[in-house]
Amino acid sequence: MLRTSIITIVVTLAGLVLMHDWIRTYFAPTPLELAIEKRARSTNPRPTALAAVEKFSHLPPNEQRDLGASLGANLISMQTWLAQLGDANYQVLCLGEDHEPSTREFLARELFARLRFDVVLLEATPREMRRVEEAIEEGETYVPLLAADIAGIVNAARARNPQILIAGIEETKRQRVLRQRGERSGFRDDSIVNNFWGEYRPGKRHAVLIGALHCTDRTRWLFEQMRQMAPRRVAEKMVSIRILGEDQDESMENFVYFLDQVGFEHRDFVITNSNALHPYVYEWFWLLRSTLRPYQTMVVFRNRASLERERSQYR
Repeated sequence: MLRTSIITIVVTLAGLVLMHDWIRTYFAPTPLELAIEKRARSTNPRPTALAAVEKFSHLPPNEQRDLGASLGANLISMQTWLAQLGDANYQVLCLGEDHEPSTREFLARELFARLRFDVVLLEATPREMRRVEEAIEEGETYVPLLAADIAGIVNAARARNPQILIAGIEETKRQRVLRQRGERSGFRDDSIVNNFWGEYRPGKRHAVLIGALHCTDRTRWLFEQMRQMAPRRVAEKMVSIRILGEDQDESMENFVYFLDQVGFEHRDFVITNSNALHPYVYEWFWLLRSTLRPYQTMVVFRNRASLERERSQYR
């Protein structure tokens, strides 16, 4: 009798867990709801940003002009960067993201709808990709992958290139089990990089959309391994890119507030070389260097602007 009761309890709990996961996957909050909630939680500019504005106001006019010229030269508009990228002979863009609805919406609208890729590789296993593809084929407009919609990106990429290859390179369950048993050495990113080379098409343009840390040029992470394993001529055409919303990182949120106050013109912008920024930037925003340094390029999008566009659609 006791054994039967225990089995019943275990089965019930397992069922509740599965139901919880199913509800989270298929009835997750919409991108608009999540964006509104995130903005509602955000705080006012922190003392770091306000102090930087004060310091700038006390600089001599010539130093203000020098700082402004440096910002203008090293922070370019999204449109300018896309034009440059479209003309560049790149082969692999490692797009490091936070898995958030605002990021996916921005990428679908501003990058995948404007650049033509031959291959798009996602942080998904083959099984997860089958679920995604089936949902999109059935006409679903919101298809979650890592708790954020991926349908917009897939549809935008296919609209630019109907012949595109879209695949998943996440570590599979079998690869993970082999690692855990000690039958295969390494880490999760070792599996992912092997899966990447399995889908790689020489001479084609690839986009790898994956969690931000995987795109850092640091030992053992995906991007570093890709460059180490690639022939030099291919490694030189790989670019590490961080896609960051203005309120997804405190140091960047402070920096963007400062840019607004000193009259910087661009909304969405790109930092193509963090080492070239004016010394005052790192003196006043000392945490910003650790945000920028692991990546070759930083794309910053303005969540407030995106949210206003989303609000207008629901009025």
